Amino acid sequence: MDTRDLHDPELLPLIDNMPRFAWSDATLPTIRETFAALQPEPAPLPDGVRVEEIMIPGCPGEPDVRALRFTPPGTPRGLLLHFHGGGMVMGSPEGSRDRNAALCAQLGVSVLAPAYRLSPEHRAPAAVMDGLAALLFAAQDTPLDRIVVSGDSAGGLMAISTVAAARAHLPGEIALLHLVYPMLDPATGGPDCRALPTSGEFIWTRQSNRYGWDAYLNRIDPVAAHVPSALMDVSDFPPVWIGTGSLDLFFAENLAFAARLAGAGVSLDMNVYSGAPHAFNIMAEAAVTQRFSRDYSEALERVFGS
Repeated sequence: MDTRDLHDPELLPLIDNMPRFAWSDATLPTIRETFAALQPEPAPLPDGVRVEEIMIPGCPGEPDVRALRFTPPGTPRGLLLHFHGGGMVMGSPEGSRDRNAALCAQLGVSVLAPAYRLSPEHRAPAAVMDGLAALLFAAQDTPLDRIVVSGDSAGGLMAISTVAAARAHLPGEIALLHLVYPMLDPATGGPDCRALPTSGEFIWTRQSNRYGWDAYLNRIDPVAAHVPSALMDVSDFPPVWIGTGSLDLFFAENLAFAARLAGAGVSLDMNVYSGAPHAFNIMAEAAVTQRFSRDYSEALERVFGS
C-alpha cells in the first residue's frame, strides 16, 4: 500500500532520504556502518553536565556492561535508565548522547545508558540480562520511586523486559516506564502480523522487523526471553507513558499493549502522533516532533520536576 501521502508533509524528507536495505546477516555490517555514519557530531555538553564511560558488574555468569553515565551539577533528583533503539541488532548509547545530556541538565537527574549486547552475535536473553544488571546497579544508590526506565523502539522492548525481569529482584516498582514507539511483538512482519496496512512502509519495515526478531530470538521461547507481548501478567507494572506514530509499524502492537495495561489497572498515558512513521522525531524542527518532545519531557517532569 502506498502511504507516502498519508505522512505529515514536514516528515517527507525523512522517508524520502532514509536508506533502504535488504536485511540479512551478510548485509548487517554495512547497515550498521551506514547508520553509524548518519549520526551527527556530538554537541558540546550543557554547563555542569559530566559524562563518563563506566563498566557495570554483570549478572552472575554474565559479562560486565559498558555504559555512559551522565551526571548533573549538584545532587541528582533521580535517575533515568535509557535504552537505545536499533532493532536489537545495531545502535549504541552514543547515538542518544545529546538527548541524554540535555535531559540530565533539564531535569537535574543522572542518566545511565547501557550498551547492551546486540544480536545476532548475542541471542536472547543476553541483552535483557545486561538491562537487569544496569537496573540493579542503579537501584543500589537511587530509591525506586526516583528511577524512570526509558527506551526507544528496541530500547522500549529492553525497558519493558528489564522491568519484568527485575520483579523477582527488587522490593517495589520504579516510578515510570517511559516508552517511545516500543518494539513488542515477534509476530509483526511474519505470517501472523497484525500491523495496520497503513503502517511500516518506511524507515522500519516488516522485512527489517522480521530480521531483527529472528536475529534476537533464534527460536528461543518468547516467554523465556521476557518478550513484552508474551508477558503473562502486567498487573504489577509501574505507570507507563507511550509515544508512537499513527504510521509506525508498531502502532497496532503499541495499542494492544496499552489495552492490556489499562485492562490490568496500570496507570497509562498514550500519545499518538498523526502522520508520523517510525523514528519521526529525527526531524527535530517538525511541528509534530515539537509536540512529541513537549509530551516526552512533561512525562519525565511529572516524576522528577523541571
